[in-house]
Amino acid sequence: MAHVIGTYQCEWKTTIDNEDKVKMFRSFVNSNQGDDNVVFVQERGQIRPATDEERELGKDLIAVA
Repeated sequence: MAHVIGTYQCEWKTTIDNEDKVKMFRSFVNSNQGDDNVVFVQERGQIRPATDEERELGKDLIAVA
């Protein structure tokens, strides 16, 4: 058990800290072009996916590039 605890790593943190791995998390792997259908709104200092109603209103939307 000590070995497991001593060698533990958070896979998400490891990925976020590696620029090459972060680049894989984008709309189109073979293009730097963003997807206009993926939009977020800011809520309590964080982003979350926009609801259909928020998309219709179109205000405070954050596009993903």
